[in-house]
Amino acid sequence: MNKKSNSLLRSEGFQTLIASLLCVLGGLLIGFVALLIIEPSGAVKAILGVLQSFLRYPGGNLKMKYLGQILVRTAPLLMCAL
Repeated sequence: MNKKSNSLLRSEGFQTLIASLLCVLGGLLIGFVALLIIEPSGAVKAILGVLQSFLRYPGGNLKMKYLGQILVRTAPLLMCAL
């Protein structure tokens, strides 16, 4: 079993998945820190709103729709940050 789990950890697909998840979590963390700097009193509510808007809708297509809306609404802020 050790060889099987070792080969899973070394597989390219698994490493890509882990890297993607770490990037998403890192982005959320950096966004949260930025929100804390900008508006400390509403930072937790804002991050929870972003997470809940993606996680609360049951259908897969609806999740993508609302995630897309979040990205569209945050695009101007991201462009200003760049």
